Amino acid sequence: GTEGKFHPFTKVGEIYSPSPLTMRVSPLIFHNEVEPNDGSKEANPPDAPAVPVAFHGILSKQEDKDWFQFTAKKGQNLRARVYARSLRSPVDSVIIVRDSAGKNIGNNDDASQRVPDSKLDFKVETDGIHFINIRDQLYRSGDDFTYRIEITERVPSVSADFPYAERNKGQLEKMIVVPRGGRTARPINLKRENTRCALRVTAASLPAGVTLDNDPMPGSLNTTVAVFTASPDAPIAGALYPLRVEDPESDLGGPVREIIAHLERNNAGVFHATRNENFCIAVIEEAPYDLELHIPPVPIVRNGTMVAKVVAKRKEGYNGKIRVKLPWKPPGIGAPATIDIAADKSEATFQFSATAEAPVRKWRMCAQGYGEHERGQVMQATALQPLEVAEPYVGM
Repeated sequence: GTEGKFHPFTKVGEIYSPSPLTMRVSPLIFHNEVEPNDGSKEANPPDAPAVPVAFHGILSKQEDKDWFQFTAKKGQNLRARVYARSLRSPVDSVIIVRDSAGKNIGNNDDASQRVPDSKLDFKVETDGIHFINIRDQLYRSGDDFTYRIEITERVPSVSADFPYAERNKGQLEKMIVVPRGGRTARPINLKRENTRCALRVTAASLPAGVTLDNDPMPGSLNTTVAVFTASPDAPIAGALYPLRVEDPESDLGGPVREIIAHLERNNAGVFHATRNENFCIAVIEEAPYDLELHIPPVPIVRNGTMVAKVVAKRKEGYNGKIRVKLPWKPPGIGAPATIDIAADKSEATFQFSATAEAPVRKWRMCAQGYGEHERGQVMQATALQPLEVAEPYVGM
C-alpha cells in the first residue's frame, strides 16, 4: 500500500480543513466485520481467507472486542499491522494472535514509542486457521472507533532516513550544501526488514562536480555517514535528487526517505510534515576554511586510547571559531561530542577510546566543522580517514 499525497488544505464541502484527510490505499482483499464477533467461535469471516488479507471494523459497543480468522501455512513469516490512530481514529489498539487450538502466538500494544497502532511479527508453526482479536487499550468504544488490520507475509526490504540534527528542529541540516572544493557529511539511519545485509548509500545523479563517498555497513549496524565532495570548479547550482541504500551483494535496495517537520508537538511527535524521497543538494561558494582529520597510522587497541588531530586551514581574513563534531563513530569507539578550534588557533584534538568489545576491523570516519561567519554558519567536512581497531599486544 502507499500513502496518498494531498494539498495541505483539504476541501470538505465549502469548508477548507487545516488538516489533511488521511487514507490508506492498498491492493489487499478485505473483509468487513459482521457482528456478533466477540469470540473465536464467532470470528469473521466464516471461510477463513488465506493471507495476505485485510479486515475492517468498528469498536462500537461497550468494551468491544472483535475477532477475525485467517488461514496460514507452517513456516510463513507474517506481520499483523493495525491502521487506526495513523488514520485519525481514536483507537489505541491491542491485538492478540492465536492458533486454531487457542494457543497464544503473540500480542502487541504499540508498534513503537510514537506509533500507538499495533504491529506483531510472528512465524506460523502449524497449518490451518488462526485467529486475531483487537480491542482498545482502555476498552473505549464509539461509532468513530474504526480500524484496519492487514496480515501480510514479511519480505526483505531496506530504506534509510536522516536523523534529527537537534531535537524539535526537524528542518535543521536536511539540505545538503557542499562548498566548492570542499565537503559536507551527513549521518544516515539504516533500516532493514527481514534481512541482515550490508548497505551503502548510492546516488544515480548529483549536481555537476559532486561525488558521494561512503562504506558498506554490515548488517549489525544501523547508522552510517555519507560524504559529499564538490570539485573546485563545480557550478554553483542545486536541485532535488533521490538517494538510495543498496546491498552490494544483491539487487535489494530502497529509498532514503525524508521527513520535513512543519509543526511538532514536543514529545508527542510530528503533527504536520512533508514526506518525500528527493533531497535538496546544492553546490555553494567556497568555505572560508578547509578541514583535515589526522588519525595516527597505527591501530587503536581494545581498551586503549588514541589522540586524533583536526586541523583548520583558514583562508586569508577568516578568524572565526570552528566547532567540530564527529557525524558518525565506529561501534565501540568513544569520543567527545564536540571540540572547538578557537578563533586564534588552527587545530584541536579528539581523544578516542575503544571498549573491550569494539569490533576488530578497519573503518573510515570523518569530522565536520561548523564555522562562525558574519554571513551565517559555514559547514565544512573532512575526507573519510581510516581507523583500525586491533587486539592489544600486551595488557598492563
